[in-house]
Amino acid sequence: MEPYREGSGGVISLEIGQSGQSLAFSDGVLKHFNLHRQRHFWQKEAGGLLFARFQLPMIDITVATGPRRGDRRSRYTYQPDERAEQREIDDMFWRGLHFVGCWHTHPEEIASPSHIDRRNIADCVRRSDHALNGFIMVIVGRSPIPEGMYVSVCDQSSVYQLEFSRKAVPIDGSAFGAGDLACQGGRNDPAARENCNDATRRSLIGEENRRLLRR
Repeated sequence: MEPYREGSGGVISLEIGQSGQSLAFSDGVLKHFNLHRQRHFWQKEAGGLLFARFQLPMIDITVATGPRRGDRRSRYTYQPDERAEQREIDDMFWRGLHFVGCWHTHPEEIASPSHIDRRNIADCVRRSDHALNGFIMVIVGRSPIPEGMYVSVCDQSSVYQLEFSRKAVPIDGSAFGAGDLACQGGRNDPAARENCNDATRRSLIGEENRRLLRR
């Protein structure tokens, strides 16, 4: 496994559309993603939850959990241990960290969500007791990070991909830069592009939810 170069400015920051809020993935989280990329035929899908501290307008993702012993995993499927997930959410909340989404790997060079992925994240948003406008979904492909990563904001009905607008040097190289992200959906369709812009003008954390999240 190629080494992950720590101490090289390893943080990726991404803008959430036109909301004025941004995501930041810490060096430790990126290292965790890199560790579980399915670069070999025998590697199974892996995944877990994402936890963040809110320093608005920055949402700082500092912990990625999983995989766990109780997860059901194969080369092309990943089913998390839901009881273990709930324990993680409870434990992280007492540490001042909030559950903001999920991550998992795909055995493809550039990751993209399947129909099952879209259905699962929408169901997660609906079923979860939270004060967010949506969740983050990250899919980690075989290509070096961040090239192989799919990052999105998801609500109960739609998945809005965030896309790098500046080139970033892969993790497997030396240093890599920060990349701004913009909504990708409907890039070549003016009507769809406007829907995407409207959706991402809504912040991940709405004004009405900020007081609740600062408990």
